Amino acid sequence: MDPLSVTASSIAIATICSQVITILSKWISGRHADQILHTLNRELGLLSTTLTSITALSQRPDVIFAPAHEEDGFWNNVNLVLRSCKSTMRLLRRLLRDISAGIEAGSIWRRSIAHILFQGKKSDIAELLRDIQSSKATLQIALQCATM
Repeated sequence: MDPLSVTASSIAIATICSQVITILSKWISGRHADQILHTLNRELGLLSTTLTSITALSQRPDVIFAPAHEEDGFWNNVNLVLRSCKSTMRLLRRLLRDISAGIEAGSIWRRSIAHILFQGKKSDIAELLRDIQSSKATLQIALQCATM
């Protein structure tokens, strides 16, 4: 297990989370933001917290080199989840940036353009949200298993 790769992946994903939260904050400041945006914002905050805990855990020698974790490929599995999560977060960031670019290009029709662009991508955002929730839950379970 390479603690550096777990740390690097966690930091990279947390950075993307921060970028996506920044984009979302512009959209949810209004009263009429879609509920999925509020849920996504909350889940990204929780994912960031989980990633911070994973990073801290990966720095503890008593956990890294625990015989039980070496034998069952625990850290390899954590790395797999982190890679999947990073891929999902990159897709989400790209999708939201595309929508933002369309909004910023608009003028007086900015709200209408935003609504149309968002509605066209809402199912994609919902699917990515489910993937994020799944990754977060898996990482939280891994945290619990590692600290038992």
